[in-house]
Amino acid sequence: MITDNTHTTRLDSLLPHHLVGRLYLLAGILSLELMVRWPLAAHPDLTQAATVPAIVAYALFLGLGQSRIREIKGNLRIGWALFWAHSVCYSAYAAGTLAVLRGIRTDPLFLFGLGCVHLAAVVLLGLAWVPAWAWAEMFRRTGALGAWACAGGLAAWLARAPLLKVWDWTSSWPGRWLQGVTYSSVRTVLGWWLPDVTGNAANFTIGSGQFVAQVNEVCSGVEGLGLVLVFTGVWLWFFRREIRFPRALVLVPVALGTMWALNVVRIAALVMVGVRWGGEAAVYGFHSEAGWIAFTAVALGFSLAMLRIPWMRRDGGGSGVVSSEASQAGGAQFAGEAAATPAYLVPFLAIIAASYVSRLVGTSAGTGFEQLYGLRFVAAGVALWIYRSELKKLDWRFGWVGPAVGAGVFCVWIAPEFWGPWVGMHGVAASGLGAALVALPAWERLGWLVVRVTAAVFTVPIAEELAFRGYLARRLMNREFDQVAFRALGAVSIAVSSIAFGAMHGAQWAVGIAAGVAYALVVKRTGRFGEALAAHATSNLLLAAWVLGRGDWGMW
Repeated sequence: MITDNTHTTRLDSLLPHHLVGRLYLLAGILSLELMVRWPLAAHPDLTQAATVPAIVAYALFLGLGQSRIREIKGNLRIGWALFWAHSVCYSAYAAGTLAVLRGIRTDPLFLFGLGCVHLAAVVLLGLAWVPAWAWAEMFRRTGALGAWACAGGLAAWLARAPLLKVWDWTSSWPGRWLQGVTYSSVRTVLGWWLPDVTGNAANFTIGSGQFVAQVNEVCSGVEGLGLVLVFTGVWLWFFRREIRFPRALVLVPVALGTMWALNVVRIAALVMVGVRWGGEAAVYGFHSEAGWIAFTAVALGFSLAMLRIPWMRRDGGGSGVVSSEASQAGGAQFAGEAAATPAYLVPFLAIIAASYVSRLVGTSAGTGFEQLYGLRFVAAGVALWIYRSELKKLDWRFGWVGPAVGAGVFCVWIAPEFWGPWVGMHGVAASGLGAALVALPAWERLGWLVVRVTAAVFTVPIAEELAFRGYLARRLMNREFDQVAFRALGAVSIAVSSIAFGAMHGAQWAVGIAAGVAYALVVKRTGRFGEALAAHATSNLLLAAWVLGRGDWGMW
């Protein structure tokens, strides 16, 4: 065993003490720093082309070599000299990026030098957070895994372009075939309900009367199939100790087939809505949400089937291998988890369900304005009231830490509004919400805003904190998540739950991830759920004040 007994600092003691945790932390820091590169898409530098294979290789190496990496023990002190050198290189890279954005320097030699500086910054950061001896020991113990991981990353990069061509039906027979099958299926379904269906197989257009829709490459179902495949794969890996293989794989093609069938129904329903109520009702009120409704239904159905069908579960019998005592214990454990889980997830799921209904029947065409937004507030409030006895077990107290962190998250959230115009970007996001509100009567406009702000400050933070910090972050550590203390949250559970939280925020996913990390660190530091809730509520309150005071409706 290789060790390094150099004296550790206070900050060292706050970071993960094991090598795997430090590697996950390094990946998170690099991901945040790489965000500064997004404006350079039109001016690629030395490191940009290597980003995709590097990410895939790093993930493969860390995922497949985790058991061997965990065996490495030693003092993972921070190399402060290397960290400050990294900071200098990264600052130079950021300054160069700004010069590219302003059009001051875009020549190839400058971009090459900028890439070299960025590469140096990455290497210095890696050596600062993980000492050189640890890297050497890690590569020694994993053998050829590093080479295989790099090969996997290169393969992913080489396969990227051919896979993207699947979406272009004009140059790829698989994409055209799937598009054609979907078009034919939609026409068959519509023929059962509409007597005068017309279509053109050459350009995949279909309709009736004045309304015509095109079954383009996106509507072929590739996106939905991809989402379901990723979800089922991650789910099977996550619950691999609780389900039986290869039996569990039976439901994967069932889920894929269901998703494709629902996509056919979705397109057929789109045409029927357009014929009956017009194109705007179809596109803005139905089409934009029906796909996510279908995916959510398939995902929930797959999850429930896996956990409820005894033939699929290890503790569900059917093989005679599990003893009656173990089966009873496993069933009791499952029942205990099932009793606590709804209190943490139902409020969040209620908001999602209410948002589907609100967008489906109450969205103004072309504006995205939800007239029935209050359904979200009511649904979450009812769910929280139903599970109030279970939720009383949480520590709802908070002090100054939560609101202070929430104010910091708010500053990060609106930061692009300040530096965006400085680098030649528009500062206020475009939105039709303001115009839609102005068109409302004064009392209705005031009522909508009161409900919107109240939901943002109370029900939304409670539901999201229960789901992501209360459930997911702890569930990643233990099946009996309600027995995990918030102070025991690990780097991996914080990272994964924060990424999931950020993914909810669409184009603002990056700051959403940062906010998720901040809220998780608050609850880990204090051990009080109320502290994270206070931080989240403060962020949303300040953001609401910003939107109302500045008219920046795109932030909502």
